[in-house]
Amino acid sequence: MASRIKLRFITRNQRKEDSDLKLLREFAIIVAIAFGGEFISYYFNLAIPGNVLGMLILFSLLLSGLLKVEQIKNIGKFLLDHLAFFFIPPAVAIISTFDILKGQWIQLTLVVILSTIMVLISTGLTIQFFQKVINRVLNNKEEILENKSDN
Repeated sequence: MASRIKLRFITRNQRKEDSDLKLLREFAIIVAIAFGGEFISYYFNLAIPGNVLGMLILFSLLLSGLLKVEQIKNIGKFLLDHLAFFFIPPAVAIISTFDILKGQWIQLTLVVILSTIMVLISTGLTIQFFQKVINRVLNNKEEILENKSDN
């Protein structure tokens, strides 16, 4: 009985270590891509920020199939679950610059509202565009398959 309990305990620890190493490996992939974007932006003196370039690189890797979603799925879920922590530094920065922003609240609020509306509209239009493109591609694919089956 005691050996069974000990065996289970070791197995649980081993699973936790495997999970921790998997998270570390996935995190290393994300960090390498982010640093790659920063390096390219800095080295070639591009107007695109490194973090945006890193996201484009990640998107390209996922789209091309060189990187599978399963290879970064766990760290992605972890980062999304803890997303609120990433808003703490900007909030502290706003609080620390309160004296500068004191007389600018109306303009700041107006900019936030207008930019939010612009993001919502552009996101909606982009999604509608891609839905039309995807539907067109699927319809063409169905027509091609129908024509093949008719011949």
